Amino acid sequence: MKEVIESTSEVPVALEWLNREPRLSNSSVVIPNCLARSKVFSSQPSHVARTIYTTDTELAAWGGDKIYQVGGEQLTQTEETIWLVIVRAALSSKIDLATQNKVLVEFRETDMLHTLDQAVTSQYRASLRSSIRYLGRARFKIEVASGDHFYEGNLLDLERRTKRGETGYKVWLDMRLSALFLTGWSYLNFEHRLKLRNSPLAQWLLSHYSTHKVPVAINNEVIRKLADRTKMREDKWLAALRVGLNELSETTGWTCELDAEGKIRVSKKKVSLPASEVENTEKSMDERLLEAWLLTLSIKQLEKELSKLGFELHQVHFATPLELQNTLRRLLLAKPELLERRLVALRKKTKAP
Repeated sequence: MKEVIESTSEVPVALEWLNREPRLSNSSVVIPNCLARSKVFSSQPSHVARTIYTTDTELAAWGGDKIYQVGGEQLTQTEETIWLVIVRAALSSKIDLATQNKVLVEFRETDMLHTLDQAVTSQYRASLRSSIRYLGRARFKIEVASGDHFYEGNLLDLERRTKRGETGYKVWLDMRLSALFLTGWSYLNFEHRLKLRNSPLAQWLLSHYSTHKVPVAINNEVIRKLADRTKMREDKWLAALRVGLNELSETTGWTCELDAEGKIRVSKKKVSLPASEVENTEKSMDERLLEAWLLTLSIKQLEKELSKLGFELHQVHFATPLELQNTLRRLLLAKPELLERRLVALRKKTKAP
């Protein structure tokens, strides 16, 4: 991201927003806890029809936080990722607090797409433009429970500009956004977030649990409301949740599960394997059987198998057969009884003359 802010009396924005300098890098971003633990950024896929807010509407939020969206469309994880990149650029800026009440961040579409690890194509350009428009229109009233902090306004103010054939943007972040950060903020692993780009629910779970140093067991219905999944049928919700938790676990190394009581349990402790297990790193026969079977399936066969498991393909855009294979594998791992049934059939097939 190109820094364009110049001033004479320079004060780091991070000190004003966060009370300390963050350890920012390409692999980390910071997020206000109240946004990560709420419905502000939905876990619904970005292409699903969005709710349009024209009057003050309370969004599901954690604890005693009160969040109202008063204008614009429902935001998604796609917009959250872009906003986090813009915030990271803003926090590394320096401005004259005596004369400025907003932070300017300027970027080109190409630069943003590179940061998001996306190809510079017309499809991704169009998606980026739509997301930035959504961010520019969404307006909120936010009252954070842990302190006398209130914010009303947009998450960013937008000006699109074109220069020398390259579309670019100037966006401003209001310094009053510090009200959201000062009541609690957390580091978010940006590399993990990008790896989970095809699973908005897993991205939402990553944001939420990144704000908890020691996660407590939470009833899945609470997460369902916060993540904006209340319109899903319960069985489909639980299936999607298990897949999301499995993806989160694979990406972060955390232990994530949905227990028999319907509570989500997440542990960030790294599990040390016994020496005997560490030495045996070869894949089991069942793992090799499953992988070999997945590789034999065509795209249509993969879609058919996913449909059998109740997975709605229209909710996710898959770019490659590998992503379909990985999704099918995760779904089976989340349903041990179905996985065992499949393995029994594969074992019989391999033993057939």
